[in-house]
Amino acid sequence: MRSPTPTITEQDTDDGKTVTVSDPVTDPNQPQLTNVLAFTTIPEIFKVGQEDKIQIKWQNNNDQEMKFSAYDLNDNGKLDYIEWTVPHLSSQTFNIIYISKAFKLDQDRNIIEDIYDVVRHQDNNWSTINNNQYVRVTFERT
Repeated sequence: MRSPTPTITEQDTDDGKTVTVSDPVTDPNQPQLTNVLAFTTIPEIFKVGQEDKIQIKWQNNNDQEMKFSAYDLNDNGKLDYIEWTVPHLSSQTFNIIYISKAFKLDQDRNIIEDIYDVVRHQDNNWSTINNNQYVRVTFERT
């Protein structure tokens, strides 16, 4: 009878995090775990309703995009937890990607617009930032 539970390891990346879900049982006579619920916390950068700004890609399966559910566990209007089903285990790796790299923020630093597509190249396209607004940008390289 199986008793060990899967282990989850996480590592932050430049554009999200990598989550590895592993089955600690290596005995080939034991049945493989299937349909395992995996979960992780995420930084509170997206409001409820902005789930489309997050992707989960299954690295072991040609970066297949995974369906997931996102939640606001502390009821502050921002997503902070996601979960998805891992079809089968051995050691499966998932890349969680926060798609946008440049956000226009309001005076309370809430995301009001994704401006990444406008500002990602030096091409004389600009985004206007009004008084009491901010920009949060992630640079991938210097």
